[in-house]
This record gives sequence, structure tokens and C-alpha cells, in this order.
Amino acid sequence: MNQNVKEPAGFAWIPEFFKHDLLRKVIALFFAGLFYFTVTSRLGVEEQVANVPVDIDLPTTLVNIGQLSPKVSLIIKGSKGILKQINRASFKIHASVKLSDYIPGEVYTLRLRDDNISTPLGVKIVRIEPRDLLLNLDRKVSKKVKIIATFANKNALPQGYAVDRVSFQPSEVLVAGPESILEKIYSIKSAPIPLSSSLIDSFDYETKILKESSISISPGKVKARVEIIRQSKTITVKNIAIKILEAPNKAGKFKVELLSSPHVAVTLNGLKSTIDLLKNNSVKPYIDISSLDTAGTFSVNVACWINSKDKIIIKNIYPDKVQVKITHAK
Repeated sequence: MNQNVKEPAGFAWIPEFFKHDLLRKVIALFFAGLFYFTVTSRLGVEEQVANVPVDIDLPTTLVNIGQLSPKVSLIIKGSKGILKQINRASFKIHASVKLSDYIPGEVYTLRLRDDNISTPLGVKIVRIEPRDLLLNLDRKVSKKVKIIATFANKNALPQGYAVDRVSFQPSEVLVAGPESILEKIYSIKSAPIPLSSSLIDSFDYETKILKESSISISPGKVKARVEIIRQSKTITVKNIAIKILEAPNKAGKFKVELLSSPHVAVTLNGLKSTIDLLKNNSVKPYIDISSLDTAGTFSVNVACWINSKDKIIIKNIYPDKVQVKITHAK
């Protein structure tokens, strides 16, 4: 008994021609498409796509110190319709450097192959210009270096104050990069540490480390301890004549003679700004014989007076005693 199978309503719109022998028609359609793309690739037009970046995969022990992202031009072929829809972003180029082919000190030649390039469907690579990339490679090394402090407005501190020393925590940073560059680096600079006219005490400050090209730095920030001191200076003024101080009521009664050198050297200490402005004639050494009222030879201490409104400390007088001979005036 024959039963009529009713066709689902959803497929009623498909023409009877396509329903009959469907598998053969699908296979024929596939080969027709393949033939189309083959003919298109052979009969298509050529076009140049410039400045396509090349992504280079490096071993972890090597670093590229030349052009970091080289670019090439691609000569491609395809139908006009397809080529109108593409640009350099349609292509991805990825190539790898083999560590076994690297020779220290020599330029590495990286040859690009067609299979290094991901292309849109229907596009054929005709040429790569240049096909050979010349890479300047170097070993990647690391080492620890000390930090050198730099300052913003270094002359802004109040007069008489100065930076004594700066200590960092950590005291060294780890730098990594090309061996040929790191062999010339012995220290790294901090970012400028700000100073101001109100600073008279030591302080702590977190500062960045200045980035050098082609190298990495760890850590990128360090803590700095800046020691501020009151700046002093010590000088010795030599060959200064000794002044003799006598009692006014004894003037003319005695004759005073210095038996030792009439000159001394005076060592002074004070603020650097004050010492730098001090003149030699402002240093006045003297001996006081006003208490001596008899003839004889005496050993007298040398004192000194400084003509300055700022505090200056007398560290030493040499010699600190002189021999004096006192005789009655005739």
C-alpha cells in the first residue's frame, strides 16, 4: 500500500530542480567555486601594500637593539573586487629568530617565507620586499648598579644649608638589557628630588628612577633619605701681624719688644657664605700686656678678634704664645 509523504511546509519554496540529486549539485558547486578562485588568482591584478609591520618572536636570552618593528612591502595578486576591500591591516606577518643561528657580534639575517604571512581569502603573495630582514641582536643580561641622586632647584636651600648625603632604599637597582649597552652603565640616576627655601631639616622622599633607552629597571621607585646640614667652612689665614694692647696709663713708660715672630696663623670656622666673604684684614690677633707693670721677659697668650656680624669660631692660633721683653723707657 503506497502512502503519500507530505513535504514539510518549510521546504515548499525550494524548486524541485535543487531537490533532485542534491549531493551531486553541492559537489559541483564546490568545484565551480574552486575553479573561480583559481582563475581569479591567475587572471587577477597585482598591487603593492606598503609598510606592513613584522612581528618578530625572539628567544628570551636575546634582545633587538635595531629597528624594533621592521616593515616590509607586499606585492599581492587577486581580483579587483577583493583588492579594493583590503589594506595593510588585513595582513599579519609573524617570524621567529632561531637561537641556534645567532652568532654574537654578527648581523642576523631573518628570511621571510610566504607561510609567515596570514592573507585574506583570494589573495596571493607574489613578492616580499625585502624578503631578508637584517637584525642587530645582542645578548640580554642583567646586573645591579648604584643610584645617583639628582635634584630640582638645588640652589633653593636657605643660605648656609646644603645637602650632605643621600641614601636610597634599596641602595641598588637591577638593570637588564643588551650586553653592549649594560657594560657601559655603572650607575643610574634618580628623578629630580625637589628642594625649597624652607628646607632646613633632613627628609624622606619616594622618587622614580630615570628610564634609560633599551633597558629595563627594577624597582622603578626607591625611597631616598636626604640629609640636610648647616654648611660650614674652615680656613687658615696666615702671616697676620700681632697687635700689642697696653694700658693707657702706662703708655710711654715701657718699651715692648717681641722676641718671637710678630706674625701668627689663625684657623677659623663658620658658615661657608660668611667665610667666603671674610677679608684678611678682618682677622685681628693681639696680645694684652696691660696687666704687666714691671720690666722683664714674659710669655704672653695670643688672642684674636674677628670683625664680623656673623658667628665665626676661632679653631686655632699658631703660635698661641709669644715671648715679650719689657724694659723701662729712657
